Amino acid sequence: MKSNTSSDELKPGREMDDLIHTKVMGRKICKVTLRHRKPYGRLSGTMLTLPTEEEIVEVDQMSPKYSTDISAAWEVVEKMGTRRLGYSLNLTNVAGTTSNPLWDADFYKLRASKSNECEATSAPHAICLAALKAMFNEV
Repeated sequence: MKSNTSSDELKPGREMDDLIHTKVMGRKICKVTLRHRKPYGRLSGTMLTLPTEEEIVEVDQMSPKYSTDISAAWEVVEKMGTRRLGYSLNLTNVAGTTSNPLWDADFYKLRASKSNECEATSAPHAICLAALKAMFNEV
């Protein structure tokens, strides 16, 4: 039984990837400092550089593309497995055609009747929706 929760309305992309990264994978989104250097001089043909305060920039470290990349989404499946959850992932064709495939993903406690099934047009998106739903429902 599929339900329409707020997680069902999340579209694939950065916001969903960040939610998965923090809430499911248990990782932090870090800020890293990059130093861009201007030429300072040469030593035996090697350019020497010194950073100035204006050259230091903060950049967000990007979380993997869980909601669009199947290999990153499979890391989510493996992580959910460490929580002793069963899972299913199925491809269904609407009206017997291949033009509108839907993926159903679910994470559930074994021997429990509660389902966290979600559907989407791609497997990574369906996996992420179901994982978020399971985490917020505290399966």
